[in-house]
Amino acid sequence: MTAATKSKTNKVSTTPAMASSVLNTPETLEMILVQLDMRTILTVSVGAWLNLVTTSPSIQKALYFTPITESEGEPNEKTLNPLLKEEFPPMFPPKDSSSYDGFDFSDFK
Repeated sequence: MTAATKSKTNKVSTTPAMASSVLNTPETLEMILVQLDMRTILTVSVGAWLNLVTTSPSIQKALYFTPITESEGEPNEKTLNPLLKEEFPPMFPPKDSSSYDGFDFSDFK
């Protein structure tokens, strides 16, 4: 019996053992995780996956923990961390700053 079998509708069926094998292979898991949104990567970073998330350069870059070098991206292009921008909108003014009143630091006394 093969690892994956095709049903009559040409869908590949998987078994729990196959899924476990994929998720326990660091290289494959890394390729999957780097495609996910930041919030999901951070919330699944427990147990055995934590080591992969903390040591993988590509995942670290996807989480904005490590800068992207000029050879890997657009030179001089700065991208704001979307998760921080979402969670702390007053800290990230809109591009059209004419409608922005500024962040009020008076609450931090």
